[in-house]
Amino acid sequence: MCPTAWGDGGAGESCTLVFPAEPRWVRTAREAVRTLITPAGAAVAETAALLTSEVVTNAIRATVGASTPTCTVPVVLHAVRIGAGRLRVRVRDGAPGTPAVPIRDAADEAGAEGGRGLMLLSACATGWGVCRHRPGRGKSVWFDL
Repeated sequence: MCPTAWGDGGAGESCTLVFPAEPRWVRTAREAVRTLITPAGAAVAETAALLTSEVVTNAIRATVGASTPTCTVPVVLHAVRIGAGRLRVRVRDGAPGTPAVPIRDAADEAGAEGGRGLMLLSACATGWGVCRHRPGRGKSVWFDL
C-alpha cells in the first residue's frame, strides 16, 4: 500500500528526477537524496543514499528486463523531507511484477550476486512497501527513514 501523504515539501525540501533506465543514473539519484537529507545528519544521509541506490538499481534492472527496443519506460524518483530528520522516497518503474524479500540460507549468501536490496530495505527503513499502478504496468517502491 502506498502512503497517502507525501508531505508538503516546502521550497528545497523535495526533489523529483525522471531518467532513463540506465545504471549511470543510480549515482545521480543517490546524490540527490543524500543532498536533500544531509541536514538531518550524516548517518541518516548515508542510509538514505544506500537504500536509494538499491531501490533505483532494482527499478532499472526490472525496467530494462521488461522493455523492448522501441518502448522504454523512464524511472521516476520522488523524495521529500517529511519532518525533522525524516525522509520518504518513492521510485516508480514501468515493469510488471512485484518485488519480494528473498528467503536465503547461508549457502545462497556466499555466492549471491544480488538479492540483498530488499533485505537492506527491510532492515534499515522505518517503513517500506510496494504500490501497484492501474491501469497498465508499473509499480512504486517506497521507503521512510
